[in-house]
Amino acid sequence: MNKMYKNDSRIVCAAILMDDGSVITGVRHASPLMRLTMEKIYGKNYHKKVEKQGFVDQYENFISREESWSIAKKQKQIIRPTGFESVLENQPEDLEDRGMLFSENLY
Repeated sequence: MNKMYKNDSRIVCAAILMDDGSVITGVRHASPLMRLTMEKIYGKNYHKKVEKQGFVDQYENFISREESWSIAKKQKQIIRPTGFESVLENQPEDLEDRGMLFSENLY
């Protein structure tokens, strides 16, 4: 993974970082296809090998949910609240920096 964030980084999709350093991507965290992929690679107890959930950018960087929130907010990618952040008005720039990005914030 290229750990160099750039000013134009954008969040591309959900990702799960495994304890061996591998990154599994999908449209949403633990989507059926993502779970199937992890099970095929790691077996039925794949959930025990999950290090953390996050996202990847267009440069294939794994980014934590917290860092992803800042990037998505800066790039105006956040289109809806999930209830885990505060919304002053219905505009992405009004979302507070509370920390964690969820797929549902993006689409």
